[in-house]
Amino acid sequence: MKSKIYVALIDEGTTVWRPVSAIQIRDHIYQIDPNAGVPPDENWEFIPGSYVACEEYQFADFTGKVAYAEAQLSPAGRFSYTRPITNHHKYSNAIFRENSVGIYIQFYDTEGRCLRDSLQDSFALAESDFQDVTRNQEVEQGADGKPPEVAQPPHKLNPNTRLP
Repeated sequence: MKSKIYVALIDEGTTVWRPVSAIQIRDHIYQIDPNAGVPPDENWEFIPGSYVACEEYQFADFTGKVAYAEAQLSPAGRFSYTRPITNHHKYSNAIFRENSVGIYIQFYDTEGRCLRDSLQDSFALAESDFQDVTRNQEVEQGADGKPPEVAQPPHKLNPNTRLP
């Protein structure tokens, strides 16, 4: 289904959004129209033809969907994307991966350690889980008043790795 989404322009000095035509692929995964013409004086955050994850954004006088992450499409037809997390005491990014049973979401720290994961039925539920986790800023305290260390080093995965 054809839709209008908004893509950020880079190097503008302030936040500027370009409305672009896109096709909705999944809950909030869109493909930017491959034939969209980028004006020569603009630098788009995501190029035409890219798959992007979008979310609702409240502009001054309307609500629209803005692209916030590039999504990769695997040969099996499944999507994944990395979402940065800012201003959180524990997590630095989250990786969303579509598989045969749902959406697997993993939360990573700045050293690339997976500290939390969950499986959700849809991208929408995974995004809801993401919002719940990133809003929670409570830090568990140990007996010494410091956050506890990770008892066993969790598996390491480079959050920038593309899926096959």
